[in-house]
Amino acid sequence: MNWFWLTLANAVVPVTMFCFVYFLPESPVFLLSKGRIEKARKALKWFRGAISSDHIEPELQQFRRGIDEKKDRKLSAKELFSPSVIKPNVICLALMFFQQMSGSKHLTFTAIEPRINAVVFYNVKIFASAGTTIDPNLSSIIVGIVLLISITISAFLIDKAGRRILLIISDSGMAIGLLGIGIYFYIKEQNAIALGERIDYCNSFNETGAELQSESTPEGYTWMPLASLMLFVLSFNFGYGPVPWLYLGELLPSHVKGFGAGIATAFSWLMAFLVTKSYEDFVCNLAPYGCYWMFAIISILGTVFCFLFVPETKGMTLDQIQAGFK
Repeated sequence: MNWFWLTLANAVVPVTMFCFVYFLPESPVFLLSKGRIEKARKALKWFRGAISSDHIEPELQQFRRGIDEKKDRKLSAKELFSPSVIKPNVICLALMFFQQMSGSKHLTFTAIEPRINAVVFYNVKIFASAGTTIDPNLSSIIVGIVLLISITISAFLIDKAGRRILLIISDSGMAIGLLGIGIYFYIKEQNAIALGERIDYCNSFNETGAELQSESTPEGYTWMPLASLMLFVLSFNFGYGPVPWLYLGELLPSHVKGFGAGIATAFSWLMAFLVTKSYEDFVCNLAPYGCYWMFAIISILGTVFCFLFVPETKGMTLDQIQAGFK
């Protein structure tokens, strides 16, 4: 399949989504803000799958109170820097930092945030430079399958296991996977040195950035890059992939949600750009194993941060979550 047909095949998903979005009801909160109460009731009933309006009436009234409060409330500079606003914003920004600085954008390209890492971005390059006996393109297909499985698992785990525990397990798994990739490249370099091969990571990317120079592949370890990358992808996608974005809607107060979510999203993609742009510099100055070990250390720090500072929001209402920051 050439690039034209591959691109055309990928266009099927967004076109299908575009067609189905037409049949989705408008947001109940938006409808309430415009005074369309009956349409908001019908929309909320559709989203909740409620049999009668009585089941959704308390939630509808809660939305109305929130909208009325937001209209009557002007955000002052003092309130903007209050603990109830600063704390959740800092947590959201920190989660975005650890998400991007784990190296996720080098190993997978996130096509539809906060949901599924659908297109393998850098892993063909990793497998090619690793020099394993496994075909790099086949390895990428395997990783893509793991992506699909892991995001499906996350849809069931988020509400059952809880957000915080998923983040901790996810970051721990990512760190182990990154350590494994780093160990493989370290052994590979030591073999190359023993055989007297020249190593020049700063000039190891060709004009297309397709792959690193080949050194001696360590026998008995050819399984390690694929296994480590699969562990990383699986761990990232059921925790640190979707959960930070979910926290934007749960932690941020309603009167600053739009502003705070915008800042966090811009920060996330800024970090993604900076880390991706610096990837070859990391490899040049730290060697591949040093680069992945750096990402692993950041993932470990992210685990500690989640354990100490990130609250569990499973089964809590938005009011209960906000009360925890006051």
